[in-house]
Order: sequence, then structure tokens, then C-alpha cells
Amino acid sequence: MMEINKLQPGSSDKINVFITSEKGSKSYCEFDEKSEAFILKKVLSQPFPGSYGFIPKTHHIDAEPLDALVLTVEHLEQGIVVQARPIGLIRLKGTIPDDVLITVLIGDKMLEKTQDLLTLNEEELEELKNFLEELKGKKFQDFFGTNHNNFNIPFILIDIIFFYLILCLLAFIFKGRKKENVPNSNSGGGDTSISNQTQP
Repeated sequence: MMEINKLQPGSSDKINVFITSEKGSKSYCEFDEKSEAFILKKVLSQPFPGSYGFIPKTHHIDAEPLDALVLTVEHLEQGIVVQARPIGLIRLKGTIPDDVLITVLIGDKMLEKTQDLLTLNEEELEELKNFLEELKGKKFQDFFGTNHNNFNIPFILIDIIFFYLILCLLAFIFKGRKKENVPNSNSGGGDTSISNQTQP
């Protein structure tokens, strides 16, 4: 099994997607890095409309890797890494927005002219919406195409461990500054109590 932590996310127009669930399957699987095994999370009532996975070395608002759906006519096996081109994003409602990046497989001749999610027909968009609502157990919020002003690939190309170390460093600095602001109990008032004692 490949080492996921050695994989790079790619660039904004050519991202790497690690495939965890295959197109046409109703089995939703997640990859467990500790055991290096694919774990079945749920069996869906409808098949995956594309190959599903995540972008390595990324984290979204919830600190989890950003999910990606790869549209293609090809069969992509579980456990491989493919290069894909983003065409939009589907957002689901929640306390924390749950985004799924919609992409097309680079090199797929049937989809090379598909540049924007919103150019798909209504039936295709409805299929994607309904599928992701079942997969995530959340309600649909919005579509974002690449030409939409609010579209922005919501992943940061840094290792999540590095992000965690930055937070730890900031916490250490803040804690040190708090200690500096604590008054010294041995200065000033300490001598006063002695000088005010009654002399024999």
C-alpha cells in the first residue's frame, strides 16, 4: 500500500485525488491510514455517479481532507491516485459547511470540453445533488461553478501536521506572555508587612 503522507495535492487546475469508492458501486468506503485498510462506512441506495475520494495533504474547515468526486466514463479502481480538473463545487448545509469538489478526469476525451459544473444538464445536477445528500446525510445548499464569483477551491496546500504545529507554537507564545504579566509576589507589599509588626 502506498504511503498517503508522501502524496502531494497537486495544483489548482490539476489536483491529485486518492480514490476510496468506485464509480457504479453502492459501497461508501473510507481509508484508514493506521491500518492502511479501506473500511466500509455505509451501503447506499444509489450508485456513485463518479469515482469518489479525497485530496491528499489538504484540510477543509473541519480539518478533514477535502472530498472530491471525479466524473469520468472510465472505471477507476479503489486505491489509485488520479489527476483531475476542478469544474465546480457542491455545498451541503451544516454548522460547518460540507463541500465536495466536483472534477473531471484529466485525459478523459468524453469530458474534456466540460469546463464548468453549471454547464451540466438539470438531470445530471439533480443526480449529483440527490446522491451527495444521501452520502453525507445533509441537505443541499448550493452549486458553485468555476465562473461563479464565490467559487474558490477550499483547500490549503499545507500538511495538516504543519498546521497543528503552528497552533501549538502560538499557544506556547501566548502562555509565555501570560506568565510575564503575573505580578511578582516578592516585590513591594512583602516588606510592608514586616515593617508594620509591633516592636517588643
